[in-house]
Amino acid sequence: SSGINAEYGGGERLIIINLLSDSYMLFNNEDKYIKVPLPRRSLIIMSGDGRFVWKHAIAREDIQSRRISVTFRELSQQFLTGERAHEGQKIVEQASLLV
Repeated sequence: SSGINAEYGGGERLIIINLLSDSYMLFNNEDKYIKVPLPRRSLIIMSGDGRFVWKHAIAREDIQSRRISVTFRELSQQFLTGERAHEGQKIVEQASLLV
């Protein structure tokens, strides 16, 4: 499925590490489409319009074999020091239980 990232992940950067197999990231904005190669063991950093304006997805037909990816997201400022900081603290506490 394609999307623009969730509200809690509204920090400036989204970092994806593509492992095991080659693939493509499809970006679309209204009637514009860009297909970006993601070779195995590659890293992509999305920020600015590429993160917040363009939708992104990896189409099933672009996955040729087993694919594993690791995604790192930042909390938005409102969850760090803003009006929703208490919720951000809960997210950080829950994430620390996984480490």
